[in-house]
Amino acid sequence: MNKAVRKKKLKEKMEIELTFLEKFQSCFKSNKNPDVAEVEESEELEDEDEELEDEEAEELMKFETIKLRMELNESNEMNQLRKKGILRYSDPMRERWDYFVMMLSIYNSGYLPYEQAFEKYDHCSFDNLLPIDYFNYSIDVCFALDIIINLSTTYLDPETGEERKTRKEIIQNYISSMFLIDFMATIPFYEMFCIIMRGNMSRWV
Repeated sequence: MNKAVRKKKLKEKMEIELTFLEKFQSCFKSNKNPDVAEVEESEELEDEDEELEDEEAEELMKFETIKLRMELNESNEMNQLRKKGILRYSDPMRERWDYFVMMLSIYNSGYLPYEQAFEKYDHCSFDNLLPIDYFNYSIDVCFALDIIINLSTTYLDPETGEERKTRKEIIQNYISSMFLIDFMATIPFYEMFCIIMRGNMSRWV
């Protein structure tokens, strides 16, 4: 009886040792020691982060190179159009000119009502002009120049969204839109009337 019990215990002990050995061997083969596994996982995560950072840096470099190429192409195209006497609607020179004309328009909208209401002057008299009068006439010249610039500025087609760059299309678009309003606001009809009337009066004197 004792021998059977001893055999049974030995058998169980051997089975436990075998299972332990198998587990140890599997862990050794797959390097699944807890500390080593954690280190390897952290190293793998660091490698993945570095790969992602490298990919992001490459994408950023590609984007920057594409952006620089587009800017170079736009600047070259802008210079070619300038040689033809045409300005792009996004040209910095055109934008600065628009701001300048806007300031002149704001000045006119404030000064002209003041002039008509409070200043006393002889109608159709050009003998005693003040510096402010010469300045106002120079504004009219700027508005006339703005019409010429508008006849040489590209525009976006409202239907297709494409930029129209040929002079024929630009002139047709401007004449069919804002040309008449700009023309009527720029021509000094009052001064022309005075000059005509003075010429007619001189015939009767």
